[in-house]
Amino acid sequence: MTKNKEIITTIVCAIIVSTTSILSAFIAREKITNYEVREIPTGYNLGKVTKYFPLAIGNYWIYTGRQITRNDEQTKEKNVNIKMEVVDCYKNNNNAGVALYIMRGHPLDAADFESASKVGKVIQSKYGFLLIANKIYKIRESRLNEAIERVQSGRTFYVDTSDWEPGTESPVILEECEFEFPLFKGLRYGDNVQLARNDYRYFWYVDDYMNYRYSENGHLREYPQFEIAYLTNPDSLKLTFAPYLGITSYEYSHHGSRMEVNLTLSDYKICD
Repeated sequence: MTKNKEIITTIVCAIIVSTTSILSAFIAREKITNYEVREIPTGYNLGKVTKYFPLAIGNYWIYTGRQITRNDEQTKEKNVNIKMEVVDCYKNNNNAGVALYIMRGHPLDAADFESASKVGKVIQSKYGFLLIANKIYKIRESRLNEAIERVQSGRTFYVDTSDWEPGTESPVILEECEFEFPLFKGLRYGDNVQLARNDYRYFWYVDDYMNYRYSENGHLREYPQFEIAYLTNPDSLKLTFAPYLGITSYEYSHHGSRMEVNLTLSDYKICD
């Protein structure tokens, strides 16, 4: 009888030890398999976009830098100044997801070496920044009037001609997506046909993230800043963008003609 009790006791102890081991392993596993939930930005409407890139009538950014031309014999440099400003805005009260800002001056104007050499200064372009949800499209001057009419009337814009049905009204094609917000390192945007390229050419690519320091009213301010590149076979664009401030630097280089533009933000005005 005593021997049977010992056997039963041994079996019970083994079961307890086994159960405890299983529970311990389960608890340990529970500690390991925790999942982190990250919040995804939602509702990135025009109000947020026009804070992220502060577009309001009267806002401006002044860039200073140099045009550089090189040949086998010499290098020529010329100081340039560019003022980018918001001069007007068009909206439709029935479509809160669309707005058109009329702009004057762009850092890329400094890359028009031919016009600058003829008149002795950089010619400021006129164009539009069309905001659709979280994207900004650049509308060339020749299409501004139709773009204004479409925004005011609530008519359709088309991303490319495949979206347009022949026989209907002529479309305003959204050719140039300049920005997509919010920015993050690794973001690709622009021509959807090109985004899958593995050579990182012919679309905008957010290449890096850093901090930008700027002296304002005697105080040193620090902004987050993203480096964005657009590379093609003949030339390249690189700019830095600080959220809630705007474009902080702009570089253009043409490999064939060996022309370069280097600009940095020197002054700005942003209305609250």
